[in-house]
Amino acid sequence: MTATPSSTDVFDCIHEIEDHAADLIRGLQVTAARLAEERDSARGERDRAQEERDIAMQMASQATKDLVQARTEFEARLRNRDALIASLRATAETRDDKILRLTAHVRELALANEEQQRQLDAAQQQAAPPARRRRFLRGGDQHA
Repeated sequence: MTATPSSTDVFDCIHEIEDHAADLIRGLQVTAARLAEERDSARGERDRAQEERDIAMQMASQATKDLVQARTEFEARLRNRDALIASLRATAETRDDKILRLTAHVRELALANEEQQRQLDAAQQQAAPPARRRRFLRGGDQHA
């Protein structure tokens, strides 16, 4: 036959079970608290990582905007430079054309002046008396 446990044995067994259950509950509570801390820590790290990603994206976006603006400004300066170069070339060509025209005009004036001087010399020679003409032809009239 089996012996029937006494009420003290039953109570002792119940207390042992309760103590063991309490130990298990405390262990589970500690584990739950640790897991909650790890979860919160992971959330914090995830939130920080998200903030860092957001900041990096903002910086990249701003850098892209700055780059586009710099490129636009550079292209505008390049167009202005090209327009200035074209204007300077046109001015230089105009200046060169004017110099060529003035040089040709100066040559024409010089030729006309030489021709007038020849005509003047010829007219003076024709107007001079014959004796003076000889002196004029020899180098000029020293008495005149």
